[in-house]
Amino acid sequence: FFSASDRGRPSPPGRARVEAGERAHESAPPRSAMANGDDGGVLAEQVERLQFSSIKELAECATLPDVNPNTRARLYCSSALRLYLQADTYFVEHNYEYAYMMFLKYADLVMDRLPKHPQYGEASLAPKRKELRDKLAVAIGKMESIKSKLKALYDAKQAAADAVREREAQRE
Repeated sequence: FFSASDRGRPSPPGRARVEAGERAHESAPPRSAMANGDDGGVLAEQVERLQFSSIKELAECATLPDVNPNTRARLYCSSALRLYLQADTYFVEHNYEYAYMMFLKYADLVMDRLPKHPQYGEASLAPKRKELRDKLAVAIGKMESIKSKLKALYDAKQAAADAVREREAQRE
């Protein structure tokens, strides 16, 4: 339902460890390199890990199916919270593409799809609705931050591809 691999994309790095309940911090760029301003290697590593070519392509893979009114709204609330936690894990790991995708799915589910569920307005779900709305504000803030980082990474990827094409053209 929420997997990126359902869309023909490979599973993101660290997914198996995260699903097993571990936080996979090994894949995160070294903080000391970023603190010292030596981010050229980190940037190159992040550009190399990119699996999409644009934010538009990334957003197309983040679509969700419509909410089924026969499935309990509480289940969708739990799924939304799992999406948020997964997105936050990717964010901590500096896996910005999958963090953005999961936060986008979370926002879509909480803002658009879940309110259309017939059980969503029930009083028993009031605490869950508040929790989802509170996390939505945080998710949107993180998405804005991630989007600017992704734009820079996609620009760097495009510049590197252009440089390779230019070198190849000069050789001929």
